[in-house]
Amino acid sequence: MIRLQLYRCIFAVVLLFVQSQAKAQQPFVYADNSSLHNTDGSVFVCKGVSMWYAPLLASEGKRQRARLITELDSLQTLGVNTVSILAGASVSLPESVDSLRPSYGVLHTQIANEKLLRGLDFVLCELQKRKMKAVISLDREMPFSEQYVEKYKQFAAHLLKRKNSLSSNLYSNDSTILAWRVCDALMTQNADSLYRFVAVESELASYLKTLDKNHLVSISYMPLGTRDNEPLFETCVQAQGVDVIEVVANPVITCGVRNGNLFDNLGNVYLRTDDRIEVFNRLSLNYGKVYWLADACYPRDAFFVRPSSRTDARNAYFAYLLSKVEEAKRTGQPLVGCSFKGWGGMARTEGDEWRSVYDYTAEYPECKKGVYSIFSNDVSTTTLLRHGFRFE
Repeated sequence: MIRLQLYRCIFAVVLLFVQSQAKAQQPFVYADNSSLHNTDGSVFVCKGVSMWYAPLLASEGKRQRARLITELDSLQTLGVNTVSILAGASVSLPESVDSLRPSYGVLHTQIANEKLLRGLDFVLCELQKRKMKAVISLDREMPFSEQYVEKYKQFAAHLLKRKNSLSSNLYSNDSTILAWRVCDALMTQNADSLYRFVAVESELASYLKTLDKNHLVSISYMPLGTRDNEPLFETCVQAQGVDVIEVVANPVITCGVRNGNLFDNLGNVYLRTDDRIEVFNRLSLNYGKVYWLADACYPRDAFFVRPSSRTDARNAYFAYLLSKVEEAKRTGQPLVGCSFKGWGGMARTEGDEWRSVYDYTAEYPECKKGVYSIFSNDVSTTTLLRHGFRFE
């Protein structure tokens, strides 16, 4: 009798453990023609921000981890459900640094360093607590070489087969991960380079699918300024192994926005984006693919860099993008969300300038800090996002 009661107790404990694990796990997300769905049947809309440096905060000590937790709490309050991060990245200072000028760091990527990967483990656990998801980019840039592709595949295999050191979840089975992003967008307006970039992205996307069939795989696409974008986007939606196309929505690159026309050029930006969305919708529907607007950004007024400086033009552009996502959800278009570039959160300048490269912002280390970042004290922008992300 005692043994029977013991077995019953053990069975009850095991059952509770299994149930708690199942409850903790979020549903996976899959692409179904013109929309994204959770495995529980509900529609998933990407309401995201980029925070490429999140694993670095988690790997650089208690103080930085405290910042990470505060930042994620802030994003959860805004209604963000997706955070885009960069895996296997570290930042170092150049050999010579002028103490009188802002320091620019050097970004290193695809580092299979256990300390850095434990930082990524921590981020995924914190996202899971908040029922948020991660889009994990495996690299920032993609050189066109066989050596690079081989290195990429080695890093991808190491990462996708990893077991989280904190949760013991295999990455390939962790539903906190929404998608593997092959690479960030290629920063060029050369059509030939972009076609080559998409071809390599497609090859690597297919490789990622062989390692992990549970998660979405996304590739980046950047419109070609004023040129005809239809053939290149069609190449993207035809790519094998690709579930989502992340369309870069940066008018400085794609619409010729400059400091002198931040406000005056908004009408042109809206018209050109409307035309492109019509093309993206038609081709995505033809090939049964979905897309979202990624790295969506607009400069602060007058290209200011200080947190809380005016962002009137940016707010107008963000409101426009959110209205397009809401319209798409209402009408069944394959535009399934928007991810903004990006979260700067608690980072602050020292006086009028940024001094520390390790006070991470949305901008990569070698770029001018603050121009595109959304900071926690940018009240007008955070209020806009809080209201804009209410659609379900």
